[in-house]
Amino acid sequence: MYMSTAGLACREYILWGMELKHIKKGRKRNIIAYETIKQLIVNNELKAGEILSENALAANLGMSRTPIREAIKILAKEGYVEIHNGIGIYVKHITVKEIYDISEVRVSLEILALRTAINNISEAEYEDIIGRWTQLKNKLQKGIKVPYEDIFDLDAETHSLIVQKSDNHFIKEIINDIQLKIQRFQKMSTRATANDLNTVNLHLSILEYMRAKDVKNASEVLRRHVFDSLQYIINNPQNTIFF
Repeated sequence: MYMSTAGLACREYILWGMELKHIKKGRKRNIIAYETIKQLIVNNELKAGEILSENALAANLGMSRTPIREAIKILAKEGYVEIHNGIGIYVKHITVKEIYDISEVRVSLEILALRTAINNISEAEYEDIIGRWTQLKNKLQKGIKVPYEDIFDLDAETHSLIVQKSDNHFIKEIINDIQLKIQRFQKMSTRATANDLNTVNLHLSILEYMRAKDVKNASEVLRRHVFDSLQYIINNPQNTIFF
């Protein structure tokens, strides 16, 4: 059996401490369950290979097992969970091919976006985001630990800026469709590279090349950054990755 036993104790998922502010009167319970479980998987709070207990999910979300089952069926179709009849429900394992494939798609789209975004990002925007990466760099050089969430947020904002400033609306639509899968791997990578100066320097290089309207070098560093992140995910012993 290839599945992890990490969750066999049916632990109290981090979900149970979350404030479910998005739960509003009239919303379908299966949608609430679907969105909540999916976000936990994307945030890597429910890890690959971990067992999901319908009873625990239902109890902690304050609903019956029926909407939980409906949510899990949707998540299975989307490739987030696996249902093994007679065995259990598990967060789907991640393969190297899956990480490589989405990284290849992501970097290809972001490089295309970068070509026009370069001319659409204002000097004030460059100044702001480069300034914040520089502040992070200064903290790390002084030995000050930076919360991984701060690095993730700035990383996500940087890549979002490149896409949103592109003239190509099809790139934006495609990225939006796969954003949560990208975000899942971004969070895994950021956890592995938190407080790593190399990651900060790569972002600064991308932005400085863009500011200088140097598409070639900006694209090359962007590709290097994305595929360096892939290796960090694969090499991190905390991640269960299948080859």
